[in-house]
Amino acid sequence: MVADKLVEVRLLDGGVQWVLIHVEVQAQRDAAMVRRMLDYNYLQG
Repeated sequence: MVADKLVEVRLLDGGVQWVLIHVEVQAQRDAAMVRRMLDYNYLQG
């Protein structure tokens, strides 16, 4: 499953912005998810 998608969006002022969308689907509660998202966002930025 591909969980990340990079999309180009057009702004109302006519400009262009790239947006990275990350989706993680869980079937059950996972206490480690918060840390995983922190690590993921830190490494991306």
